[in-house]
Amino acid sequence: MHMPPVVKPDFYETADFHAAFDSQHVGRVIKVYRHHPRHLQLFGGALSQELMARWLRMTQGAVSKLENAKTPELDIDRLRFYAKTLHFPQKQLWFRIEEHGHLENVSLGSTLDNFSVPPTLVFEDADPLTGSVLTDSLFLGAGSLPQRVLPAIIRETTADLQMMDFKRGGGHARRLVMHYFQNEVAPLLSWHYADVSLRQEIFSAAAELLRLIGWTAYDAGRHGTAAQYFTQALRIAHEARDSSMVGVILANMSHQANYMGRFDDAVKLAQQALDVTRDNPSKTLQAMIHAMEARARASLGDKLGMVASLNTVEKVFNTRDIDHDPAWISYFDQHELAGEAAHCFLAIGEPGQVSRFSTLAIDPDRTPPRTRSFIRMVAASGALADGDLESAIALATEAIETNVSLQSARYVKYLTDFQAALKTRHPGKGSQVFDLLRAHYPRLSLES
Repeated sequence: MHMPPVVKPDFYETADFHAAFDSQHVGRVIKVYRHHPRHLQLFGGALSQELMARWLRMTQGAVSKLENAKTPELDIDRLRFYAKTLHFPQKQLWFRIEEHGHLENVSLGSTLDNFSVPPTLVFEDADPLTGSVLTDSLFLGAGSLPQRVLPAIIRETTADLQMMDFKRGGGHARRLVMHYFQNEVAPLLSWHYADVSLRQEIFSAAAELLRLIGWTAYDAGRHGTAAQYFTQALRIAHEARDSSMVGVILANMSHQANYMGRFDDAVKLAQQALDVTRDNPSKTLQAMIHAMEARARASLGDKLGMVASLNTVEKVFNTRDIDHDPAWISYFDQHELAGEAAHCFLAIGEPGQVSRFSTLAIDPDRTPPRTRSFIRMVAASGALADGDLESAIALATEAIETNVSLQSARYVKYLTDFQAALKTRHPGKGSQVFDLLRAHYPRLSLES
């Protein structure tokens, strides 16, 4: 058999299949498939791993590793490939084989007291990444370390990887972050911990890392994958009883929903994040979540709601005590707050305010390269909307020329949106920007 046969629906209605699907471990599902009674009757034995390897375009050793792995495969693209190839029925799967950009209700249980998990936004993956997959571990094996030091090590490594994301974009950081999680952190989630508080700390740190995987996938344009990892992060944050982490994950989901044009969903997700963190001591976190609501309201054209949210952001931010902040929210300072305001006023159509807040949004020493690039393009778009063509082209040119190594699909969209607006408003006067984009991003489909 060169390809897996298309089987009748009752093929999968066995106790072994039900148990394997319920485990959400695709390797176990594949092993049950190979040992199905039908194959025993037809061929006198199980299908070989070699045959399965040919079907799944991998080696026999990789099939064996997949079937016997202690932790399940998490990469949504691989899961979909296995499911499509072997004709797994959608109704028994824990993920969607095909996605069509609608809301999918995810039953996770109560993440925190009085909190019900929102619908998870499901998107089609846009510009998927290409390139080789890392195979050699870059990190010290966690199994050789004392358990009490593991949360701090995971958090420190996550902080380093997040800084790489800030500097170089999700396209650069994503594979490293996934590699670290799958090889060093995921196995820790199946360990037995006599100390409940230690288990919660490890799960909290793992949720922080999973959130970063979701964020880097989002920044790289892999929106379906990002949504899957944000959901995984919510599950782990639930186990850790970490309201701060649940709040920031929901805020990130709101950010993505807003970017994808799902403005009502973005408002709802921000509001649920605020509900979860209402009693949280981190005012910085609360201010950031209010900023996500402001963005979504601006996108909806709700100026009164946007202004009210921005006023709340400023009020809450001014009462913060950084000693009560988790380390991962330290990036949200007065410059970041100004950047959020600039985005809001651009969306609502007030270019004068965009210029004002963009100027306040960049710290010459502290603002990371990706954030600096976004703010420059927001300022350029604001100047263009305000009729200042010269400033708009100068700001866009500076952004393009100084950030050629940034691997961020979101940033590229800022560039292409600007180029399209420039072409519409000033036909024939955007050749400088067009030529730069064509030189630095030759794969982009651009119209001069």
